[in-house]
Amino acid sequence: MQEVFDDKHIFDDDQYINFNCKTKKNKIALLEKIFIFLMAFLSLPGGYFIYLAIYSPGSFVLPLENNVIIYSILFYVLSYVLLVFSEFAFKNFAIKKGIFSTSILSFFLSFFICLSFLNLYGISVSLNHNWFITTLIVCAVYVVSLMIIRISLVIAYKSEAMVLMVIGPKDDAITFAKNFISNNKRKKDKIRYLFYVNEQDEVNPDIYQKFLNVNTIVLLESLKGSVKQKFLLFFSSNGNKEVFVCSSYIDIIENNNHVTQIGGRLALRQDKLKIDPVESFFKRIMDIVLSLILLIISLPIWIIIPICIKLDSKGPVFFKQERYTKGMKTFKILKFRSMKVDADQEHTASVSDDRVTRVGKFIRKFRIDEIPQVLNVLKGDMSFVGPRAIMDAVYKECITKIPEYQYRFNVKTGITGLQQVRIKPGVSDELKLRYDLYYISNYSLILDLKILFLTIKTVLSKSMSEGIVLDIDSITEFLTLYNKEYNEHDGYLRIINHKREYNGETTTIIHFKGKINKRTIKKMRDN
Repeated sequence: MQEVFDDKHIFDDDQYINFNCKTKKNKIALLEKIFIFLMAFLSLPGGYFIYLAIYSPGSFVLPLENNVIIYSILFYVLSYVLLVFSEFAFKNFAIKKGIFSTSILSFFLSFFICLSFLNLYGISVSLNHNWFITTLIVCAVYVVSLMIIRISLVIAYKSEAMVLMVIGPKDDAITFAKNFISNNKRKKDKIRYLFYVNEQDEVNPDIYQKFLNVNTIVLLESLKGSVKQKFLLFFSSNGNKEVFVCSSYIDIIENNNHVTQIGGRLALRQDKLKIDPVESFFKRIMDIVLSLILLIISLPIWIIIPICIKLDSKGPVFFKQERYTKGMKTFKILKFRSMKVDADQEHTASVSDDRVTRVGKFIRKFRIDEIPQVLNVLKGDMSFVGPRAIMDAVYKECITKIPEYQYRFNVKTGITGLQQVRIKPGVSDELKLRYDLYYISNYSLILDLKILFLTIKTVLSKSMSEGIVLDIDSITEFLTLYNKEYNEHDGYLRIINHKREYNGETTTIIHFKGKINKRTIKKMRDN
């Protein structure tokens, strides 16, 4: 494409990008591993001396009789090695698993390892310390120190601006770009290239040079397996880039596997796409306990909300409707009524739906209308966490166009779930289903607890309750609406996310930082 540099034509400035854009993730991940080594090394002696300072002031020197020094070194080295080995064996790293999950696992690992070795140590050297209290102090030193470090590292990781290259079929790449740009709250994150894969699975060869100008590469799930494999191997092996592979259904199922071999071939042994009876039992116990606690805490709501509903509109306080749960069994879901009595109940209400009452808008915004579902959980029809309970009209529509939809009913439906806390309203049913299948495939009580904590955050976040639905088909019209310049090439689109002006005399591009106006541009031209 010939570049024309004038006031009316948007030019491509890739030739002026003279740096190799890299991600900091690998460096931050290395720092976390180094700190795990360091804190495991310091926590045991540090915690033990803190215990002595509190309970036995002046006893900082260990007795030398009975080979105490030998036992001390032996148990210290063994506990240190086992703790570090366990952290690395479980791949307990915050950037991958999150601060909450890694902190919980670090506590249990350090507690049981330290308690075991400190008790052996105390028995061996005949010291009369309270080893349980000592262990708690040692674990507190280890976990709290490591958690502070992990928070700092995660903040550093998340503060990095993502510069994206998106690869996929044209329609899918454009859909991804529109959703990313319209719903992205981090203004520093940007898409720089959309590379289109054609029907012959070909892509513009410029991709192998342009990828140096981004730090994040997104491979869409609509790519054929062979194409996805080729790009995944290339980008994971070349340059310090972060690669995201958007998941298809088979990717989600394969994620829950164990590496083994069969017939001399490397194989992935799959777990069932179900929650086993033992885990189901403990999940049920948690549901009953949480239901009773929530019923007690929400007692004032059960008094105030019914009064408000009665004063606001005519009709019953509660809304009942048939929904589906595990094994496609039906049950009557219970909610506080948020819509008018004569309203069409077979279609999901939108943000500004005239079927919703004044009180209904308030209780739907903060999900107060769903509190009566606690009775459904207590009865056993639902769980606190699981795929969303859908109405018959939605089920018939989804099962017709997505045959895999039936597998979400391998577990009980839930009041909240992974898709409710991770994605905004307005996304496709296919995307929602992927989150549901991932939840089933990777179920654990820790995941349930994490989703419950994220639900509180979601309820308080307005941005998660209001999604943006886009009706603009043309990517060029969309980019114009968002005041983004672009340049179309053969097989890819270059999105220009910064303000700049071309100086014809010096043949240079001027990049602007801060607010741009006509006076600033005129001044730069005059100079």
